[in-house]
This record gives sequence, structure tokens and C-alpha cells, in this order.
Amino acid sequence: MFWNISKAKKKGLLPKRDSQRTLFQSVVHYCREFDAIGLLLLTAGLALFLLPFNIYTLQPEGWRSPLVICLLVFGFALMAVFVAWEKFFAPISFLPFKYLRDRQVLGACFLGFTLFISQSCWKSYFSSYLQVVNNQSVTTASYINNSYQVGITLFTLVAGGVINWSGHYKYVNLFLGLPLTLLALGLMYLFASPGWHYGYFILAQVLLSIGHAFIIICDEVAAMAAVSHQYIAVILAMEGLFSSIGGAIGSSMSAAIWTSAFPRALAKHLPAKDLPNIQKIYSSLTAQLSFQIGSDTRIGIQQAYSDAQRTLLIPGLVVWIIGIVAVLAWRDVDLRKVEQVRGNVI
Repeated sequence: MFWNISKAKKKGLLPKRDSQRTLFQSVVHYCREFDAIGLLLLTAGLALFLLPFNIYTLQPEGWRSPLVICLLVFGFALMAVFVAWEKFFAPISFLPFKYLRDRQVLGACFLGFTLFISQSCWKSYFSSYLQVVNNQSVTTASYINNSYQVGITLFTLVAGGVINWSGHYKYVNLFLGLPLTLLALGLMYLFASPGWHYGYFILAQVLLSIGHAFIIICDEVAAMAAVSHQYIAVILAMEGLFSSIGGAIGSSMSAAIWTSAFPRALAKHLPAKDLPNIQKIYSSLTAQLSFQIGSDTRIGIQQAYSDAQRTLLIPGLVVWIIGIVAVLAWRDVDLRKVEQVRGNVI
């Protein structure tokens, strides 16, 4: 960027401008131009809203803690004030209000929200599951777990090629991204019971990475296709905002489900002689792995992991109802007919 700016200056395309403003006037000018008040409201609201999802476990009363409740209320209130500011008061909007209510923009944002909730639900304890239930080493469990991320990185290139070839993103997502994601999550639910070879999980991870690669690329393209060039960075940031909120909610959901489902499943499957040690077994992966493979206690722990992991996968699947509705809300834009921006864009 700086190299091209330098070339433009040498060619006289960017003549030096004298604003005739004082330092204070320049600060006020750029605060207005970049909607500093709107950014401050949004950033503060988001920080306050997301913080409780990370600290509620440290509070004696959990979600009923006055601190947690206050943070949630004030965070949500500041984000509501941000919307009102953008609609009624901002001289220059961070994001035009018409985009905040555009069905395609909101659909893209809620699809990212859904993806991160689902991912946080099934992935939070997946590495431990592979070690305890499938008897994998830390290294092998990490390979299997990370095959998902590597697969996304590779298949996003394929997804981009398919969109470029077809010119469409809505139906590519409906017929490739979403079906592959639901199929993979369904297979993970099926394979959650003990006895399945870890290769089946690798298969599910690869299918899931393909599905998510198409969803991620189609989601970003849908968001960008809905706005003019100058708002592309803002709309992607907004999409990332919804994704962050979804990830925080998904992590909290998975922690809440796990702390309830796993101890209950241990109490159901452990031999009677191990019930006095249930808290130690529940809270320590080292303790879980210390029992010999094939022993009654290890089999009981594996059954408990299976029950808990399936419980985590249920909301990870159900939440995709939101994602499907979000994609159906998109407009089907033929990207091959979209005129590219030409000339100076900065």
C-alpha cells in the first residue's frame, strides 16, 4: 500500500493537501469522520457483554452474581445505544443503518454466530475425548483435532474456486456447505460411542472442514456482496463481532453442559467401588487416563465421556436451524455480473 501511495505521489495523482486545520480541529474532524463515539459505544458494549462468559466460573454465585448480571445488562444497553446512535445521531455513520437491518448482512452475521456456537460446543472437550475413549496419545489426538483446521485452510481455496466458477454463493452454501456440516456432525454423534476406530473421527473431521470451508467463504462473500466497496472492512468486522459472541456463548454452553452431564454420567457408569473418587476422576484428565485400558473403571469413564460428548453435540446440531434460516434470507446475487470497482479507492 505504501509503495503504491509513493508511486501515486510521484505521478502527481495524490497532490499534497493543506487542510488549514489546527491540531484540535483535526482531532475533532477525524473523530467525526471515523465515528469515534459509535466505535467507543460498540467496543465498550461488546467488551462488557463478552466478559461475563469468561469470568462467571470465578464468581461464587455463577451467573446469578451481581457483577455478571451488571456486566451483561450494561453491555447489552451500550450496544442498543450504539444502534440508536447510528440511526438517529451519528453525523457520519460507522456503518449505515440500512445495512444494520439488511437481511443479507444480518443473515451473514447470524451464520457466523451459528458456526462458532456449534464449533465451541463439540470441540471444547474433543481432545480429551480422543485420549480417554479412543486411547490416543496427546500427539495423535492433536493431529486428529487439528486436521479440522488444516482442512478448512485447504478447502477454502476450493470453495473460492467453486464460487468463482459458478458466480453464486447462496446455493453453493445450501447444497454443499450446510449439508456436509450436518452430515459430519451427525457422524460424530454416531461415532461418539466407544469402540469406533479413530479413523472414523478423521473422516468426520475432514467432511466437517469441507463444509465449514464453504460456509466461511460463502458467508464472507455474501456479506461483501451486500455493501458498497467502502464498507467491506466494516461489514467483515461486524461479521467477526457476531462470530466472537457466538464463540463465547458456545464455550459457556459447553462448559455448563459438561459440568452437569459428565458427573451425572460418571455416577451412572462407574463401578460402585470408584464412586467415592468421582470428583477426582471428573476433574482430572490424568486420573482418567491412569486406569488401565479395558478395566471396568476405564470402560465406565469411556461410557460417561460418550454420553457427555453426545449431549454436547445435540445443541451443536440444533443451533444450525438458525444458520439455515440465515442463508435462506440471503439474496442470490450473480457475482459474474457485479461490476468491479475501478480507479482510486483510497
